[in-house]
Amino acid sequence: MSQQIEAGDVSKKVLKSLIKFHGAMPFLELTSISGIDDEQLEQAVSELEEKGLVRIINPDNDLEKIISVTGEGHKLAQSQRSG
Repeated sequence: MSQQIEAGDVSKKVLKSLIKFHGAMPFLELTSISGIDDEQLEQAVSELEEKGLVRIINPDNDLEKIISVTGEGHKLAQSQRSG
């Protein structure tokens, strides 16, 4: 159960980091900014993508992979700020 909470916290941190930096950034930069290791970040981004909260551009190329927040991701982040 603690892994689920931890994964949720990582996903929230990823979403907040993306929104803080204009909604999109390269995967490698996101790793650096968020302080999350590659493996955890990859898992969090996959979970967020499955939920429709982020979109991955160039998913097969780590050097060019871009993570961007979708409209749903922005709505969720906004509701967490106001709630």
